Amino acid sequence: HQPQWMDGAAFTDEDTPDGGGYSSVVPRPGGGYYLYYTAALGYGKPDDSVAVCVAESTDGLDWQKVLLDPPRHPGFPQVVYPGDPVPNGCAGDFDPVDNDPNRRYKMTEARRQAPDQGRLLTSPDGLRWKRHAEPIVRFQPDTQTVTFWDERRGKYRVYTRGKDPKEPYEHTLRRKVVLLETDRKGVV
Repeated sequence: HQPQWMDGAAFTDEDTPDGGGYSSVVPRPGGGYYLYYTAALGYGKPDDSVAVCVAESTDGLDWQKVLLDPPRHPGFPQVVYPGDPVPNGCAGDFDPVDNDPNRRYKMTEARRQAPDQGRLLTSPDGLRWKRHAEPIVRFQPDTQTVTFWDERRGKYRVYTRGKDPKEPYEHTLRRKVVLLETDRKGVV
């Protein structure tokens, strides 16, 4: 397979001040893709202005925002998870092995408020999300998380950056790449 340059394959949410970031592309079982991304909604206070949004595509090249009706967040119908508390990053995945129809889509989130804030979200359709109360990590996760079912190992795997700050928002400490794995469906 030889990679080919494709013009115009990038997606920018022009309705949000930063256009979107920390994204993950998730294949849908019926075809096409969801693109989950975080976006600053511009409410003037950084700590409560970030949400998880969604776009969709049939080919992975042309993307359109999914406009939810009714919207989950006033003025931003593309928001699927309003971010309370604020997500510092998110990673979505379609789970091919969990038979619970309410858990077919999974998302891990990194929280920037405090340690022990990496949580699991689940969804039946990739649009309506439930945040689980129990943290899935015991350290402060950072952005750039990748979550998936590893067929070869028979385990869920989460790669993320991790840090152990003394204070919230302390970014001066060394960051580490962290691998989490479990075969328990209820955990990831």
